[in-house]
Amino acid sequence: MIRTSTRKAKQAMLRTFMETTIAQMAKAVFAERGYQQATLEEIAQRAGMSKATIYLYYKNKDDLFLHVVEKLAETTIAETAQAAEAPGRRWTNERVWCMARWPFTSTNGSSSVST
Repeated sequence: MIRTSTRKAKQAMLRTFMETTIAQMAKAVFAERGYQQATLEEIAQRAGMSKATIYLYYKNKDDLFLHVVEKLAETTIAETAQAAEAPGRRWTNERVWCMARWPFTSTNGSSSVST
């Protein structure tokens, strides 16, 4: 019984680690190249795994992209709400918009999301 629960816990940890690793690399590739130019081959290469491994965790590029966007949205909403509740903060519409767009901006400052 204990061995089974330990094995399941290890499998869950490995799954979480792999999904997080793939998603982090995908986020970078999508930000740099945009959705159309991003490839699962490049994401897999950056993650240090084969393309086939990605398919163990995600159905296809659309599924992976949706996962990345959902996580970014969840994080952005939580961080924006937390910052808005900070004492002494004045929030303008422009400031909130900039904060909400920040995770979707690549490292070179260009947006990978069209408005």
